[in-house]
Amino acid sequence: TLVITAKKDMLTPMETGSTGAGAQWVADNIPDCELIVYEDIGHADLVECPEKTIASTIDFLHRAKKKVLG
Repeated sequence: TLVITAKKDMLTPMETGSTGAGAQWVADNIPDCELIVYEDIGHADLVECPEKTIASTIDFLHRAKKKVLG
């Protein structure tokens, strides 16, 4: 599982708040989860830094494929 968040994301915050689980909690509670945290953007990573997000996602998928298929 890949979780992508950002430090300035107010919709899905990094830390657990009173309204539910944050990205860090989610990553900590899913086995083999990878967490990517962007420093200088908000909630819309695919709009604010699409190339970086797409590259990170493709890299994650390639590594997951190797892990599953060998």
